[in-house]
Amino acid sequence: MTLTFRIQIKNIKKPPVWRRLEIPGNYTFHQFHTAIQLAFGWQFEHLYQFMEHAYEGSWSICEKPQKEADPYQ
Repeated sequence: MTLTFRIQIKNIKKPPVWRRLEIPGNYTFHQFHTAIQLAFGWQFEHLYQFMEHAYEGSWSICEKPQKEADPYQ
């Protein structure tokens, strides 16, 4: 199964900055985070957190990144 996401940068509207990602359904949150970083050309410099509801849910799913070698360097 493949999952498709449309990810847009919050508060940037003119022009909007977004990417469409297609990832395997068995990706971990860490792999999903890596795909987002690569799609936007970012440098893996920030912690990340995945939440069911942005800023309103009573629980969240998060994963702290491990210090590991970047396979793309």
